[in-house]
Amino acid sequence: MAEVDIANLALSHLGAQRIASLSDTSKNAIACRLHYDTVRDSLLRTRLWKFATIPVALSKLADAPLFGWSNAFSLPHDFLRISTFNGFEVDLRATEFRIEGLTLLTDADAANISYVQRGVSADRFDANFIEVLSYRLASAIAMEITQSQELRNLMEGMAAEKQKKAGHVNAAQGRSTVISGPSDAAYGRHY
Repeated sequence: MAEVDIANLALSHLGAQRIASLSDTSKNAIACRLHYDTVRDSLLRTRLWKFATIPVALSKLADAPLFGWSNAFSLPHDFLRISTFNGFEVDLRATEFRIEGLTLLTDADAANISYVQRGVSADRFDANFIEVLSYRLASAIAMEITQSQELRNLMEGMAAEKQKKAGHVNAAQGRSTVISGPSDAAYGRHY
């Protein structure tokens, strides 16, 4: 599915006229174009969407942090949210690193992460994610397109309902697994 198709879903939720392209000069296209990236990225940050999560070994920066940590690693330019750190889910290792901007600070000598990426092509989106995104976008543009606070609130409610369903489906696709590490028993985790 293309971005314009998702924008048209949002417009259809509002009963508004469809667009041919996000680059159109119509009021509807301008509203969709203005809000699309922000709404998409915000939604991608809300959970660890499996379709948008990829692994990467981070590059260590030459200069150590000024204080607090031994090493600094450069995060990818499309980084939105971390999922795993050195083979473990973030909830097990959150005290072992800190993210500042696009830099990961840690005492570890290596930083292998999986993360939710920003630039995921719309054709890779999960169908449930598309539903949520279309309602979130409809909510974002509702006042501009329809001048109806009631319709905006309805779209926000629909988005929340669809997001709850999407979260359950996404979670059912499995937890992240340990890539490496001897500490499974110490944390009582079994994979």
